[in-house]
Amino acid sequence: MKINKGLISFGLLLLAGVSVATHADPASAKVQLGSFLTTRRAISVKNSKQKVTIKIPKGTTVQVDGFKNRNGVKYAYFNIEKLNYNVRKPLLNKNTSTISAWQKLTKANYKQIKKPTYLYYYSAIVRHQRRYNKIIQRNGSMWEGQRFPANFSSAHNARVRVTNDGYLEYYKSSPYLYRVSSKPTYSAKIINAKHEVAREYLTVKKGTDALPFDKLANGDSQIVIWWTAANTYTALPNENNAKQVISSNLYRLGNSKSNYWFMKSGTANLK
Repeated sequence: MKINKGLISFGLLLLAGVSVATHADPASAKVQLGSFLTTRRAISVKNSKQKVTIKIPKGTTVQVDGFKNRNGVKYAYFNIEKLNYNVRKPLLNKNTSTISAWQKLTKANYKQIKKPTYLYYYSAIVRHQRRYNKIIQRNGSMWEGQRFPANFSSAHNARVRVTNDGYLEYYKSSPYLYRVSSKPTYSAKIINAKHEVAREYLTVKKGTDALPFDKLANGDSQIVIWWTAANTYTALPNENNAKQVISSNLYRLGNSKSNYWFMKSGTANLK
């Protein structure tokens, strides 16, 4: 079946309209879907299937991925997969949910905060959102290259992401399809983050040669994430028989103008 150029063009126009990150999330705002919280003390939570216990340390930043208000009492759940390896590790190799059970939001356990600066490089959308016939999908993972692969179900690639609790993770070879991220090839706590227009500077104690870090005068390592404002598109299953179009936002890591990485940003279904 030959590709319908009109439908492809329509899909591309919709996908190109994916909005850039918004950072307004004042700490004084009412807790809602997408809000960020910090744990005031170490807590233990069950996953939603009540099969796995997750220990979340004091001072851990979590994002509200589900929210409800029952008789004036606020409850939320969190996606544990978005946290660093040591926290999410109990979920590995288990066929169960990655989200927590509903948690009562008490002042003793949680404090609302602004969106962390280290997450400003993308719009931290907490669930898939539909806009016309497209689904917006951003989870913070950047893959080496410029285009989402058509054979993604079996492909592996280098991947970089920042967890909600502020860890920079690098995977030398990660599958595109995963339920829980495995142990990263490299992981470091972000000790400082600075956001400028289209740029995000992340500082860690020690970088890795696998990524384009710069050495600072005090011995720390810093990497810059550049948002290029460019997008690429992949037709699935192929250009001659397209059923979907996948859009990706293009980034650069470091100061090289050729070190491209992409983040999947949306899916448009062609009818």
